[in-house]
Amino acid sequence: MRKTWLSSLATALVLFCCVSLSASACTNITLRTTGGDVIRARTMELGGDLESEMLVIPKGVALSGYGPNGDQDGMQWTATYSAAGLNGFHLPIIVDGLNDQGLSGGMLMFPTFAKSQTYDAAKLSKTISAEQVLTWALTQYATVDEVRAALPEIQVIDVALPNVPAFPLHYIFTDKNGKSIVAEYTDGNLNIYDNPLGVLTNSPPFPWHEINLRNFVNLTITNVPPVNLDGLDLAPIGSGESLHGMPGDFTPPSRFVRATIYSHAAPQLDTTDDAVLEAFHIMNQFDIPPGIVPGNPATTPAGEKPEQELTQWTIVNDQANL
Repeated sequence: MRKTWLSSLATALVLFCCVSLSASACTNITLRTTGGDVIRARTMELGGDLESEMLVIPKGVALSGYGPNGDQDGMQWTATYSAAGLNGFHLPIIVDGLNDQGLSGGMLMFPTFAKSQTYDAAKLSKTISAEQVLTWALTQYATVDEVRAALPEIQVIDVALPNVPAFPLHYIFTDKNGKSIVAEYTDGNLNIYDNPLGVLTNSPPFPWHEINLRNFVNLTITNVPPVNLDGLDLAPIGSGESLHGMPGDFTPPSRFVRATIYSHAAPQLDTTDDAVLEAFHIMNQFDIPPGIVPGNPATTPAGEKPEQELTQWTIVNDQANL
């Protein structure tokens, strides 16, 4: 089984070298049903074709971490749990998905801030690449608490493969009980944050986004009442006036604000089927059609023209029914 996976990986890396990548517009939300079931959803934005496929990693499969030279001589482990999700460029690496215990997670771009750990040869047996963090977690752990405890025990590095960019990434993990964390590597250090909102976009770091929300505490989903100014009655022109000033652009800070408002204003529905449909409706608000957002120079190889970003896919994880 491992030989087959390694052959696929080698083929994928050849394809990967030819792709110009630009992405920084992914958006993640979390919903709950009236019964407490958890639904996590996200969009994937990219300049260039991600070529995603459905990937299933069965329990019992042997997996290998990348060492600093791009060889799979790092951490060796066997999948404790089965996991499924969407990959990219035919790689055996999950970009977003869940496991058979209801733990869900996603990798989102984190440009200009992401910096993985400095490689320590003494920790080679605990080493994986930044792109493998989600796959490692989903095949090993059942809850957010387990992931939080295990992350400090591994070494996560940016792997230098010829002509293959190391992705600037951060990660969200949400379990079937609704507990959620964000993991970010900045300045070579691991940072883990509680994420009660269940929302994530891209740069800057997660704590900045939480502070930025305080700029929008005036927004509400209740209708604004009419006012009288010196005998002149002024009524709202239409509904939705209470959200006037909500940022509508596609920058990560603006999407974080909108995602927080939309996901927390959404009614709690009775069934997961209805909540999945609701999640897709909300995520449609973050779709980027072709021609609206130019590519991000920060995530484009030097000397290449950034490809325009657009929404490649939207994935919704029903963590109760798997």
